[in-house]
Amino acid sequence: MKDNNIIRIGLIGSGDITRFIHSPGFKLCPNVQIALACDSVQETAENTARMFEIPKVTTNYHEVLDNPEIDAVVVATPNSLHKTISIEALESGKHVLCEKPLGIDLAECNTMVEIAQKSGLVNAVSFIYRFAPAIRYLKYLIDSGALGEIRHFRAQYLQRVPDIFLGWRSKSSLAGAGGGALGDVGTHLIDFAHYLVGEIDAVSAWTKTFLPQRRVAGTNHFEDCDVDDAAGYLAEFTNGATGVFEVSRMVPEEELRKMITSMWKLTGQRVVRSIISRIHLTFRCVQDCHMMKKNWSPCRFLMLFCKFQDLRAV
Repeated sequence: MKDNNIIRIGLIGSGDITRFIHSPGFKLCPNVQIALACDSVQETAENTARMFEIPKVTTNYHEVLDNPEIDAVVVATPNSLHKTISIEALESGKHVLCEKPLGIDLAECNTMVEIAQKSGLVNAVSFIYRFAPAIRYLKYLIDSGALGEIRHFRAQYLQRVPDIFLGWRSKSSLAGAGGGALGDVGTHLIDFAHYLVGEIDAVSAWTKTFLPQRRVAGTNHFEDCDVDDAAGYLAEFTNGATGVFEVSRMVPEEELRKMITSMWKLTGQRVVRSIISRIHLTFRCVQDCHMMKKNWSPCRFLMLFCKFQDLRAV
């Protein structure tokens, strides 16, 4: 008999993003059980199931949607499949957490949002960074008026990604237009901007593909790559604030080390792997600027991370 106090999750797509982000997060929730792992590659589903003690695996996502025991699904597939699977999940009565970007173009996203709103089910896009302690504290400071009027927003997400073929992430037909660095990590910066500053009225932007061909790992064969390796954009917000955004997969390792050092001195927080996300805000002080000083995030905004096997709710 189904326990109504337990939320049973089905993973549709069981690769790295569910293995290192979603599944460890679900392990923090005492009333959540990952009941089924699905992936088009049987071995991938089995490996994730083994890591997180998931009792069932499948390569057919319809088995997840048709299972009455599943309450909600995570859609972590190639971007081109987000719309079809998410809509089918909603029509099956499942709550949906969809990876970003939501769809491969605006028309897809609008259709998905309309159907989700009519369904009455819980639905969300996986913009996980807005729940990070620093972002939550910054949101609190803005909403409380402590920072006064926000006038300028600047954000960077800079990576060093190996110069190899990245599978479906290297093909716009599967990743979508702007599905490279912009769609993969630049969407987080846009979400930061909406969350912290507000709606954007105007944008001037560029994207750049530095490597139109990438070598398939372990071979001398090269595949065409037509997604962006970097992007930059200027923005004007509805409230009059301005914004500058920069994303890249091509930052030299030595430059990343400098940024990591800079971030360590600035925030005292660790930077995982070779990924940097930085946000700068320019604001009108509501009090004498001499009163402004470095401040650490209060304890209530902090979250502790360790190996997923040792995670406990804090």
